Amino acid sequence: MILRNNINFVRALNRTAAAFMMLVTTACTTGPHANTPVTSATARAQLIALQDVWIAAEIAGDAKTLERIFDKQFLSTWASGKTIDRQDYIDAIVGADIAPFKVVTDRVIVHGDTGLVISRTEDGGTKFTWIAINRDSGWRVISQTFSNVKKPK
Repeated sequence: MILRNNINFVRALNRTAAAFMMLVTTACTTGPHANTPVTSATARAQLIALQDVWIAAEIAGDAKTLERIFDKQFLSTWASGKTIDRQDYIDAIVGADIAPFKVVTDRVIVHGDTGLVISRTEDGGTKFTWIAINRDSGWRVISQTFSNVKKPK
């Protein structure tokens, strides 16, 4: 009798714990503060279009377009690890002779008003990871990081 009561008690406790965990999980993944990725075809297309305009502006040395694309607090980290601000990055790009290049976009993830894009050059030698935020005036890039990719031996 005692064993049967203990088993019934454990089963009831397990059901209660499972119901509680379901309630907590639901509360954390729904509502205004949910941290669940939202996939948006429109936002994805906008971010890829922004990337295309960005590349064209870099190749052309178009400082005005780069200023429009980058948030005022934009930071860029080179593959060397050096981080520079918006103006230093624009100055470096405008002062460089950049040959035309194409990128392959590996991932675009949208979390509400924040987009994460991971792309690489067609030859696979450089990877770009950048983050943009969607403000009233549209998408603005806030951060970018370059990585050198070594081909496997």
